[in-house]
Amino acid sequence: MIHFDVADSISGEIPKRFNQVKFVLYAKCKELLISAANRVCVIAENLEAVKKHFGDDLEASRSSNQLGILSDVV
Repeated sequence: MIHFDVADSISGEIPKRFNQVKFVLYAKCKELLISAANRVCVIAENLEAVKKHFGDDLEASRSSNQLGILSDVV
């Protein structure tokens, strides 16, 4: 019976762990870089989330250009 308690506890903690704001941002960054490296259409939602998070620390036009040539570097 203790196995059921452990399973319930784990299944309750998983969403808490992976639905955190920072984890979602990291996942979007990862998807953005992988899609750019593989020359797949960059998901605008991911790009906007990264731009919003980094604000003025990230130049939008330069980052878009750099993502475009990422596949040539990899």
